[in-house]
Amino acid sequence: MEPNPDGGFFVKVGGEVAGYPSEDAEHPELWAIQDPDLRFMGLSAVADQDAVFLTVRDY
Repeated sequence: MEPNPDGGFFVKVGGEVAGYPSEDAEHPELWAIQDPDLRFMGLSAVADQDAVFLTVRDY
């Protein structure tokens, strides 16, 4: 997970962006997961879990 220059974070796999974990605006204790096309994928309580999910999901 790397910081995004525009704010938030991104996850790369093999040089390609796998997705974007970010703090959820409505639920600050949760992290939202978005795919590379910025489609919502889900919420989690731990940002590191988002990063792992994005690296192992089947494209």
